[in-house]
Amino acid sequence: MNLNFVDMPDSFCRLLKVDMTSSSGHHKGLQNYILRDSALKGIVSRILTEGGNFDIHSHLKSLGWFGIRDRMLSFYVHYALTKKHVEKANLDLVQDIINLEKELRFSTVSGYSRLLLYLFYIKLDSLENGSGSLADHPLYPCERTIRIMKKTNKRTVNIDILLIVIKHLMHYFSDEELEAYINEGYSYESYYLKLNDVEINEMCENMLAYGASVGEKELFTAMKI
Repeated sequence: MNLNFVDMPDSFCRLLKVDMTSSSGHHKGLQNYILRDSALKGIVSRILTEGGNFDIHSHLKSLGWFGIRDRMLSFYVHYALTKKHVEKANLDLVQDIINLEKELRFSTVSGYSRLLLYLFYIKLDSLENGSGSLADHPLYPCERTIRIMKKTNKRTVNIDILLIVIKHLMHYFSDEELEAYINEGYSYESYYLKLNDVEINEMCENMLAYGASVGEKELFTAMKI
């Protein structure tokens, strides 16, 4: 499994990594965040007001954060497909992402959109490779993946990172081994110690490729070495 670096919109990815519940400081500062970024301002203005001035708070009341977020997502996917700036958001382009995020929402914390970030990465990478189908990507959360996620019985903010780890473990261990380890309550460190050098290097390289794509720094800098 070799993941690619994908050139993704940094400003939008940053929004997908923070808590955007209505009570959060990020939610309250959304207008200023958008206005400070000329590219983001132009995109939001185009898809919400057809190029006019906008008050993000009024749109939040009518569409909610997910409604705005999904329209921004459709803009970026449309651009990846056509290299043209769309005048109006077409949610049909991202319905596969939205539907899959809803299916997996049991595993993550409300307010965060890291699931969408993960699926956005898969979509763009698939488009660059001439497919565009989420299901054809090695990181696609298939039924087996979902079954293993449900066994963890915990919600996590960094669900994208957890999914990547699970995908690698599925690649390295048989179903019987992996489910036995989960049932016995193995820690992730215990899994890591069972990997050989080739597997460790592969997983680290793939984590770095994904992290570089989505602008993830904290994962690699917050831990003590």
